[in-house]
Amino acid sequence: MNFNNVKKIDEDIFIVDDFISKKQQNQLITQLLDPVNFGWYYQKYCTYQQNYQYKKLKGKTWEDFSFANVIRRESEQLTHTFYQDGEIKSKSFEDTFRIFPFSDFYINYPNKDIFFNKLVLMRMRATLLTPKSLDVRHLPYHVDDEEMKHFVAIYYVLNSNGKTVIKNRLKRHYISPKKGRCLFFRGDYEHANYLPFGKIRSVINFNFADPRYELP
Repeated sequence: MNFNNVKKIDEDIFIVDDFISKKQQNQLITQLLDPVNFGWYYQKYCTYQQNYQYKKLKGKTWEDFSFANVIRRESEQLTHTFYQDGEIKSKSFEDTFRIFPFSDFYINYPNKDIFFNKLVLMRMRATLLTPKSLDVRHLPYHVDDEEMKHFVAIYYVLNSNGKTVIKNRLKRHYISPKKGRCLFFRGDYEHANYLPFGKIRSVINFNFADPRYELP
């Protein structure tokens, strides 16, 4: 597959528009928004239940800290886990995962190339946020896994306005959700997203790891 539409945002951040075909993009929307045959599961917090946030807050929720509501906010969300910790969690996993051309994709770093067909899938999960009231705060920053060196791929299912923000030292990068877009970045970069206003926000999050790789 030809990835001429790869856009480099920073040394370790890339976006690819139309990562899958237009037909596949539309089929995926139909699949994920099917009210009968696709199951979504309620999760009270977007980031709190991850170990990173749990340790950072010492077991408390963001609502326990008055300051947190001034600069950050948590939100409930709907999730569907396709794959996690070496186990298939959804009957839709194989048919859904195979439409993404990760086997042909690699990231060109100055010192080496990272080939995704040599990485191991750690987790694949879809999330859905319903429209919220207008809010300038975003979710708490987090990393998806603290223990394993990994790469993150976020596929945007729909056009929306809940931007992803990636923190790289003093820099901030803001990525707009665009249907068919896939965002790639190092897993040790803290990231978050803004809540959607007036539109549904749905993404599929992939975590890839390989103990043999050292992040550049």
